[in-house]
Amino acid sequence: MSSLINFLSRFSTATLQRSLSYAKRIDRETIEFFEEKDGVTMYAQIEGTDYYDTAITYNPQKDRLIDDDCTCPVGYNCKHAAALARLFFQEYRQEFQQRYADSQSPQGIAKRLRGDDQAQRWLNDFKRYLQQTEPEQSVKTNNYLIYLLDQSVSLKKLTVDVQKARRNKNGSIAGESYYTQYENITRKHLTLPEQKRQLFNQIYYYAKINSDERFYQSNLDISGILLEHFKSFIQSGDVYWQKKSHTALQWSEQGYHIELIWQQGVNKQTEHLNIELVNGDIRLDLKSNPHIQILASQPPCYVDIQQNTVGQLYGEYTANLLYHFLQMPDLPSMLLPEFEKLTHQYSDVKNLPQPESIQHIDVLEGSPQPILRFGV
Repeated sequence: MSSLINFLSRFSTATLQRSLSYAKRIDRETIEFFEEKDGVTMYAQIEGTDYYDTAITYNPQKDRLIDDDCTCPVGYNCKHAAALARLFFQEYRQEFQQRYADSQSPQGIAKRLRGDDQAQRWLNDFKRYLQQTEPEQSVKTNNYLIYLLDQSVSLKKLTVDVQKARRNKNGSIAGESYYTQYENITRKHLTLPEQKRQLFNQIYYYAKINSDERFYQSNLDISGILLEHFKSFIQSGDVYWQKKSHTALQWSEQGYHIELIWQQGVNKQTEHLNIELVNGDIRLDLKSNPHIQILASQPPCYVDIQQNTVGQLYGEYTANLLYHFLQMPDLPSMLLPEFEKLTHQYSDVKNLPQPESIQHIDVLEGSPQPILRFGV
């Protein structure tokens, strides 16, 4: 049988000493257990400088801890995990040891042969399913996620920073801190209302598609997110533009049609494409309205930073193509025929208007006919 000293051997002596004062800071109402094939994971929130999500994993066959994780700056083998491990040893370990011993007894083996274990596992899974589908108000947690939306035109990416906060009793949100332990959310180690977890999972799906595992990214790249998912994301009321000091973004039903118009330079020796957003009598030139930006959703949307609103754009052009046009310099007239040639080679730009300087003028042929005569 493992002693407490052996059980906590993964932690340093200094860490164990510091963990003693955290035993009373474990929020017991947040304690959850997740049984998996190779062990059982115990999760709880522990109050420190912030509220930290802490988890330890115990293997009953080996009778020892095999993993731990925490959202504190240390991340693992920390004083919070040590405090949780001590609590597990003192109050829960014996129960899980007994379960494992029962499963290895002749009676337990006979149960497995009869399929009793399979039935019990199904019943346990069904119980967890019912717990997960309980109405949102039954979940007791002050955890709260907020999202900071940003758009990098140069990198052509729509990104989200995730912050974990807490909702106070008066409804206000406080204690925001950047949060990158995404698996704690997807694996339900972080207690959240199920609707809020599903909202995160929805955008995390796009981030996984866009992720480049060669490079570390602290934010989530959600470029290409479908309109219906992006709209529900904005409508959650948890999304802010770049920082929380702004008002939460709202979805606007005011959409705009995208129009591309060639504009000549002062000397008429150059031209460039202007992007204009049109809604009835409203016509907005993007270069003259920098508070409006195009977002890389599918199809593209816009954000009005002054109004804190997001809405849909209508047209045949992708966000990436529009970003290229936004960065287009004045093209000298000698390059315009080459640009025009591209519109015949690639379907993405086949419907672009022609530059003014090379628009074709119809040649009329035939004998001139007078339409007015003067005199007799």
